[in-house]
Amino acid sequence: MMRPFLKTPAPWLVLQSLAVLLWHGVLGKLEPKRVGDVHGYLELVEADSLGEILTSVRTYGYPLFLKVFGVFFDGLGWVPPVQLVLYLASVVLFWWALSRYSGRKWLALAAASPLFYGSMLEQIRRLQADFLGATWALVTVSLLLRLATRPASRWRLGMVGAALAMTYHTRPAYLFLVVLVPLVGPFLRWCREATEIRELARWTVRLTATAVVPYLLYCTLRLVVVGHFGLVSFGGLNMIGLAGSFLDADLVAELPAQDQSLAGEILAAREAKGYKPMVTTFPARRWYSQYDFNVWQVAIPLVEEKLGPRKETFPAINETLTGLSGRIIRLRPGLYKHWLVGGLIYGIGNGLSVFWILVPAFALFCSLPLALTQIHPRPEGGAALRIRDPVAEGKAWSYVLALVGLSGVYFLGSLSLVVVIEVPGERYLQPAVLLLPSALCAILFQLWKQRWDQR
Repeated sequence: MMRPFLKTPAPWLVLQSLAVLLWHGVLGKLEPKRVGDVHGYLELVEADSLGEILTSVRTYGYPLFLKVFGVFFDGLGWVPPVQLVLYLASVVLFWWALSRYSGRKWLALAAASPLFYGSMLEQIRRLQADFLGATWALVTVSLLLRLATRPASRWRLGMVGAALAMTYHTRPAYLFLVVLVPLVGPFLRWCREATEIRELARWTVRLTATAVVPYLLYCTLRLVVVGHFGLVSFGGLNMIGLAGSFLDADLVAELPAQDQSLAGEILAAREAKGYKPMVTTFPARRWYSQYDFNVWQVAIPLVEEKLGPRKETFPAINETLTGLSGRIIRLRPGLYKHWLVGGLIYGIGNGLSVFWILVPAFALFCSLPLALTQIHPRPEGGAALRIRDPVAEGKAWSYVLALVGLSGVYFLGSLSLVVVIEVPGERYLQPAVLLLPSALCAILFQLWKQRWDQR
């Protein structure tokens, strides 16, 4: 017999949270690990002017986190434990939001539980914004589920906007959420209850404004102060990482005169390293290893020689590299298309082939034959199998559909933003697949719950 206190989901959430804390603590997985990004964040912690914050190559979300909690702790040893506690709190919030959205606490537990063990936890030690960004993204999704439950609530709408802003200010890779929130919000509401189309349209407009307006206002502020319309002056650095691999002598000659000198120097540095220009006859991933070289060892140092140290001139450096990258891509659109298609194929293949996803996917595959059949007695004895339609079994499947749609769009949106300007490496794929195991486990749970209920 199950003990009474284990007959509700809350104790299981607490037990799993404690197990994750103990596991990471005992095995020394909470020791901070410095990475290259940390210097930029620590410099921004000490920023004392709005201009310094707006011109930085980093957004202010993670430095703000370090600054606020740094008041209570010394050094940086506190960062991984605090990040883990915040992440676990976001998992509990996700469970609560989904349980209120669906009215099914155990279904919500099945969806939330994979988040305790995901591959994203491998990043917890790193002193960079990735892990905290994933936490804020989960908070944003949770609050969006809660808003879809109570769509008339203005303060919940404001909380979605605030959480969304904190997410992309912590990690710009989550800018895709500015589009996802207005896109998925109406779908979540539709899955939960029938809504008159005009009312849904008005609500979508309010949600869109909540997501987009704060972003546009911040970009406008940076345009006035820095002279750059965007979240951060970094896109050009990303783009030259891939566009630099397109360069050959013919392409350099086709560029405008003002670009030929810099492009020629980048090409010369690549040739000295033995790198060949990208061609469409080989997979784009063959050039992934050259990305960091193009950015940090070649392009930025070359532009620094002309404009000055990057700390003072990053917006100008970014603008120079943005212009060069854009003109390279316009001259070789076929290569850029090859990069995009290759990146999507690579990202989907590697993102979906991790243990965290394969286990529930395999369990679901093995469960389908049993879960989609039902045993009924025959009048003369024996039994017969009858195929049934699980969608017709109850309202629960609409909530599962909502979670599947949310997780799928989240994955594709995250991956698409990455491949446009970056290499779809593990650092980006781990947070991109964050919700996929939750969707798989929700399907698995609902299939077997129906089987259990019809014994």
